Amino acid sequence: MGLKTFDISLWEKAIEDEYKKREKERLKILQKSVKTLKTYFKGKGVRRVFLAGSILEEGRFYPFSDIDVVVDGLIEGYFKTLSELEELLERRSA
Repeated sequence: MGLKTFDISLWEKAIEDEYKKREKERLKILQKSVKTLKTYFKGKGVRRVFLAGSILEEGRFYPFSDIDVVVDGLIEGYFKTLSELEELLERRSA
């Protein structure tokens, strides 16, 4: 019995196209998130705000991914801030 081979080039192309689409979306969301966070925290007296997690890593951010926001010196209530950020970023925040 001989080994059968199959052409998987269309499947590989579909995976590559999906990866490129996700990466383009990740960069778009990253850019929007940075702008939104700068605006939101301006004048709120926090020391530092930065992003962490999959949004910063190529190939690891998916449509269901949350956005990890780290805030140093948060004065306002945590849950109020979390709720407002989730609405502004249009995504679950952690």
